[in-house]
Amino acid sequence: MEAKAKARFVRVTPQKARRVVDLIRGKQAGEAVAVLKFAPQSAAEPVLKTVQSAIANAVEGAKRNSERLDEADLYISEVFVDEVLVRGLGIDLIQGYLFSKPVSIASLRGEASVPPPEGGLNPASAAR
Repeated sequence: MEAKAKARFVRVTPQKARRVVDLIRGKQAGEAVAVLKFAPQSAAEPVLKTVQSAIANAVEGAKRNSERLDEADLYISEVFVDEVLVRGLGIDLIQGYLFSKPVSIASLRGEASVPPPEGGLNPASAAR
């Protein structure tokens, strides 16, 4: 079972969001939620909501397909943060003052299966 979730236009710089995302990459979903609840970074809240949304999407997809899903089997298989610039007009519209602010798009994919090994897959040994 695979579930996806995406949080778009989060008002956090991508560099700060990537620091938080690196904390949960490859972890089980329950462990990732626990880590994010106590993370002091401000980017932890939108990432936590994205993880909870992915968990809910997995549970709902399993119900729809009449499958049995244990939340302990879910793990974060892929998570990344993209950068987008949002443009807007300033207060002084006569001068046409433009501003750009960096915002983040956090994308997450979770799977319900056996988690990968702790060190990850070694491409050299996988080819043999």
